[in-house]
Amino acid sequence: MRRLPRISEDTATRVVGIVLAVGALGAPFHSTDVVRAHLLGGAPAPALATPTVLCVGLALAWHSLLRRNFAWADPAWLTWADFTGARPGLIRRRLLVAWACRFGAVGYATLASGVLLGCPDIPLTAALCTAVTLLALAAARRSPRLPWLEHAVPVLLIALPLTGFAADWLWLPAIACALVGLLPGRSLATDAGRADLVRRFTERSLRRASVSFLDLLALLPAGREVRWARALDGRGVLARFVVAGLLARHRALPLAGLLVLAVATLHRLFPSVDPVWWIGAGGYLAALPFTGALAQIHQVPGLRRWVGCSDRALRASATGVLVAVVAVWAAVLAVLGVPLSWPAGLAVLLASAAVVRTVTRAPLNYANLGLVSVVGVLVPVGLLVQLAHGPDLLVLGLLLLGALGVGVAAPVVLGLATAATLTPHPTH
Repeated sequence: MRRLPRISEDTATRVVGIVLAVGALGAPFHSTDVVRAHLLGGAPAPALATPTVLCVGLALAWHSLLRRNFAWADPAWLTWADFTGARPGLIRRRLLVAWACRFGAVGYATLASGVLLGCPDIPLTAALCTAVTLLALAAARRSPRLPWLEHAVPVLLIALPLTGFAADWLWLPAIACALVGLLPGRSLATDAGRADLVRRFTERSLRRASVSFLDLLALLPAGREVRWARALDGRGVLARFVVAGLLARHRALPLAGLLVLAVATLHRLFPSVDPVWWIGAGGYLAALPFTGALAQIHQVPGLRRWVGCSDRALRASATGVLVAVVAVWAAVLAVLGVPLSWPAGLAVLLASAAVVRTVTRAPLNYANLGLVSVVGVLVPVGLLVQLAHGPDLLVLGLLLLGALGVGVAAPVVLGLATAATLTPHPTH
């Protein structure tokens, strides 16, 4: 009798993980009432909920695809093996895979939203999805001609639900998408130069290593030159150092803009969710990319010695600057219809302190994995606890704001934020 081949533990773990993921993704279809109750509570679904979810998904997919991270090449391969003419075809295949994955996820989110929230205007949804998906593929195939317009398209798509899909506003994203997708240009697969291919290869290698080791702080955007001659001269040097680090990462501004529009849209879509959660989570994600300088000097002792101050003073200065930045971000939310209150102000403080706590944590200790078997899957609990150093403050503070009254929660939240900012980070 023929014996069955042995299955390795890694393969079994992957299979169990895939089964769990498929089960979770299928929840909107087999547990529709339960998921709908968690999202909406007792409130009825907004009339244009599914087109709104579609617009948010299309904007994020467009923004991700038009970064053109698929156009990379190993510098050694470029030097020694790029003589067969296979590179353009390889880049085109990567483009198709990246395009299919991103917009396939958008299709799943739209389908799940239609099941949960209803879809009264199927022709509008189908036309919008088809047009943006095809134009994104056409635009990504070519070298960028109008980069500013490419960045404007996702902003216009996310802003569209805020107008109620009024006919007077529909032409703006339509014209922008058409211009980006239909303007003639050179093929990126054949026109990309060595410098761009190697730069994207380096970024890809960094992302893969960071994800493999769960060192997500390495994914924060690198800074660029800041033309501020006296940035580190005179009084208040710590605050100006933090501000200069923020200005050096101005490329993260489009993401902050997308987040403010996405939060305003999601608040209208899910009115039963406390606005404090949207402000806290959105402010945290918007501020995090700007703190790459603070993360870098804490990860590299040689750089840290150049900043002549205590860790406590540096973290306090960074928190103060970030509170001002997140407050401006929240003020834009208020203009877009998200109500502000005293708990919202505390959420701004929590988000800022959580960002500083995240980027100043100790380096990950891979000897402390703390593997625990959960439904047959080995989960590195010890490593996840280290990674939660930062978001844990935000989640705990927001839970307290929701469970307790403002009078009781305010001193507790202020104490938590102050302690997290001023106490030294743990050594794992």
